[in-house]
Amino acid sequence: MYEKHSLDINSTRSMRILPPESTDGSDIISCRLGVVSLDESPKYRALSYVWGDPSVTKPILVDDTTVQVRMNLWTFLDQMRNEQYWDALWIDALCINEDDLEERSEQVSIMGPIYTKATGVRAWLGPGTEIYVLAMHGLADTEWPKNDQIQDDQVREDEVITFFEQPLATDEFFAPIIDFFNNEYWSRIWIVQEYCLAADLVVQCGTIIVPSVILDCLYRMAYHVGLQPKSKKFERIWKNVTKAKLLSDSMGDLGDSKCTDPRDFVYALLSLSAFLSAEIVSDYTKPVLQLFLNVTDMFKVAEIESWEWENIFDAVNALREGLQLDHECAEVQEVLEYFHKAVSDHAND
Repeated sequence: MYEKHSLDINSTRSMRILPPESTDGSDIISCRLGVVSLDESPKYRALSYVWGDPSVTKPILVDDTTVQVRMNLWTFLDQMRNEQYWDALWIDALCINEDDLEERSEQVSIMGPIYTKATGVRAWLGPGTEIYVLAMHGLADTEWPKNDQIQDDQVREDEVITFFEQPLATDEFFAPIIDFFNNEYWSRIWIVQEYCLAADLVVQCGTIIVPSVILDCLYRMAYHVGLQPKSKKFERIWKNVTKAKLLSDSMGDLGDSKCTDPRDFVYALLSLSAFLSAEIVSDYTKPVLQLFLNVTDMFKVAEIESWEWENIFDAVNALREGLQLDHECAEVQEVLEYFHKAVSDHAND
């Protein structure tokens, strides 16, 4: 099916869900592919989601070809069809020929523009459980302050704490919020790029949609009160949202993030890191160990500011973890020993 939709430079595929033929929507989900140029202001919304268990799938039709998709994607497509959403979508599992490593590498190399050029991004957390519904309603119904109020240095911290904790004080509200931010979605490495580059991002769980501005507000408020003793219960939320929203040159905070292919730990950050993108290109034929050595070689010759040295070893070790490399591998051990010595030498200067 992909041969009929060949890709030119700086182009990608989009897809549309077709209206069901039956009145009850019981027939198989059917989609149509198309090709869009990223140079021509394309109109599509990109999907941000967790792929899920590869052993649990359901069939759909893509250009009349039967394709098995994982359950999380199927539930999203089913929800969109129920909502009668017929506009163009960009979904990696369907718009990229994942079996063609050359195409996959080329498409990942333009993933930044794909999300930047999208008219919006929809983060799909799944069909939703009762506790997720409570969390989404709680986020949507809370009266959050405006961003300029949160960032106003004149606002006293105790007032911010009071404002932030009042609507979230009860276990009835707090428990589902914690569960919401423990969703597997927030541990994905790709969310860093998808969340940061989206022009307009909404989070959807089942039928409930929450604008990302609410999550931004939650993060900013947690930033102000996260270190306060009475706000320790927000620490897990704070860590998840910061991980999703912020990116430093150090990879230290992202070592436990999840990805289907370990190389994505690096490739998912290319569009956000001038340091990485200067030398690294996405290539799924490259061995994982070689990618680790390439990135750490860049660290060795980089001009590292004095304040960054204390983080560099953590960043290298997080890179090893993210790429799922055994720390007892001889080449990995050599790199870790090099940076351990470099950090120690710098500390003694």
